[in-house]
Amino acid sequence: MAIKNIIEFEDRYGILIKNLNQTGISVDIVDDDYNIIYNNEILSDKFGVIQGLKCYEYYLQLDSPCENCPMKKALTNKDIEKEIKSTPDNKIYEIISAPLPNQDGTLDKAVEFVIDITEKSEYEQKLQESEELLKKCNLMIQKSQEIAGVGSFEMDLSTNEVVWSNQLYKLFGLKKEGKFIDYEKVLALIHPDDRERAIKISSDAAKERRPYTLEHRVIHPNGKILNLLITGDVVRNEKNEVIKIGGITQDITERKKIEQKLIKLEAKLKGVMNSITDQVCVLDRNFDILYINSMAEEIYGPSALRSKCYQVYHGLVEPCSDCQVKRTFEDSESHNNECLRRIGEETQWCWCVSNVFERDEEKRPISVVEVSRDITERKKIEQELKDSEEKYRLLFENSPIGIGLSTFEGKILDQNEAMGKLTGYTLEELNKIGILAVYADPNERLKIMDLLKETGEVHDYEVILRRKDSSEIYTSLSLDLIEFEGKKIIQSALRDITEEKKVELELLKLNKLKSELLTRTSHELKTPITIIKGYAELFI
Repeated sequence: MAIKNIIEFEDRYGILIKNLNQTGISVDIVDDDYNIIYNNEILSDKFGVIQGLKCYEYYLQLDSPCENCPMKKALTNKDIEKEIKSTPDNKIYEIISAPLPNQDGTLDKAVEFVIDITEKSEYEQKLQESEELLKKCNLMIQKSQEIAGVGSFEMDLSTNEVVWSNQLYKLFGLKKEGKFIDYEKVLALIHPDDRERAIKISSDAAKERRPYTLEHRVIHPNGKILNLLITGDVVRNEKNEVIKIGGITQDITERKKIEQKLIKLEAKLKGVMNSITDQVCVLDRNFDILYINSMAEEIYGPSALRSKCYQVYHGLVEPCSDCQVKRTFEDSESHNNECLRRIGEETQWCWCVSNVFERDEEKRPISVVEVSRDITERKKIEQELKDSEEKYRLLFENSPIGIGLSTFEGKILDQNEAMGKLTGYTLEELNKIGILAVYADPNERLKIMDLLKETGEVHDYEVILRRKDSSEIYTSLSLDLIEFEGKKIIQSALRDITEEKKVELELLKLNKLKSELLTRTSHELKTPITIIKGYAELFI
């Protein structure tokens, strides 16, 4: 294109090009021989001056034109064509080609709007991955976001005449009936709830002579409500007077839907996190707290957010030496730990579990989620149980009464020192010879077991046992059933009553002698009295 034609192009489409530069959309003009004869500032900033180069060679690094070249289609069909292209540097672009007529109406070139949608594609991919992870819905997005339509407009402030591009008519679902579209008709398309605000923003921009952006809804003829993003600017004459407002209109309906879904997902996630009674936080590699749920915020306060975890939890100036979060960042594995945390003037025992929350492109952890459960009461119970077990062990070991633990089958699980002295056997010796060996009469063991099964306890049962040295002793045996590791076992209490039995036997002997003496004495006393009585009867 000659320099004169480029100047004419910039004069005719200056407002459009200026606003396209503001929106970050690249624009070039390609002739029917694929030569790039014009490019706007966006392309210049990216690639430098590229006029005179073949479009397929420079953009796509091809040796020949694209098979379905949108520029050629636009010139052939005399209409706007769209296509998605991927470049060797992994960029994705939407290319919108439109025929650009000469002053005499002939067509030998096309204008191309090149929109970088790489970030948008990555955004859609990230959303899909998030939805799969959260498993909140089976159907959130059935297809990727439709490519946003772009249209241009220009309004003459003196006449209120509005000029739309063909694409903008398509966007609004209207037919082009003349050069201008009625301004009142434009206002009527704006959603009633947004109309007054839209007029005020654009009017204020014209008065203040400044660029503006505006989001509002329009009612499509098919009844659908579209969300539009308008990026506008003012056009001045040679007297620096604002005479026109022009800009770019983009359909962001699908983007707004996705944003609303993300908001709902975030609300659901927040609801789930806040319903958890454990403390939940997300930390980065610097140990900064990026997120806390309501339980953690209630304990540590909102100021914990963005603070160092070791400062908030422990009042330290550097990370804990045994930090499980640090280990998760190092090996990407889940770790857990018990720790003591400071909460005001009190302390709290916590059981903490850490796992990877988010990874970078190289699969390295960039954030870790830590779930902490208050186990203070459990630790108190464990300590009380430990103290109780210690007390029992002291009583067990130091009791003068023989105490043992055994199964119904006769296996000795434990015995104290007093029990060993009573029987003369160690625990290992008893298990080797069998418990029946210590009974003078083995049948007594069977009787005692039957009684225990029937009543659940046996108290002060007298039984003769045979010690290791073959001597026999009288004992008082008491049995109780207790729970141990989910099973019923027998707790035995054995007391040596041999001396008591000796005394008892001596008393029995003395009582027997006493009875015999009294019987004999009574008999001898009765005999003389009988004789005297007989003589007395003779004298009568």
